[in-house]
Amino acid sequence: MAWTTPATVLVGDPATSSWANTFVRDNTAWLYGDTAWSVPGAFTNSWANYFDVGYRRVGNTVLLRGEIKGGVSNTVAFTLPSGYAPPAQYVGPACLNDGSGNLCILVVQPSGTVAPYGSAISSSTPVSLDGTVLSLL
Repeated sequence: MAWTTPATVLVGDPATSSWANTFVRDNTAWLYGDTAWSVPGAFTNSWANYFDVGYRRVGNTVLLRGEIKGGVSNTVAFTLPSGYAPPAQYVGPACLNDGSGNLCILVVQPSGTVAPYGSAISSSTPVSLDGTVLSLL
């Protein structure tokens, strides 16, 4: 489903179910997500779901949320399924939720692997995925 440019409604225009489905229901679904939040099937390299880890597709983007913990920096934490990985490598910021204010880098490969990188990451440091937006274009 794709975004449809909203129609301009004029006085006297009939509000049909077809019109409402196209410009209201479908656009609302596009804005709020094509899919429900899903949890990665398996975590690797000692990484674990620390708090509400998930991913979902919204139009041509994939959103990540939650926190992972327990793994080693520079190793793959989990893999996104087919259709959710970016076409090119994504490198973006991720926050360490340990009160230090330190940041790390989150790397998502076209294969779908998700790995946090940073010298301040330890097995007791939660890494936040909140705010990660991957483009599928």
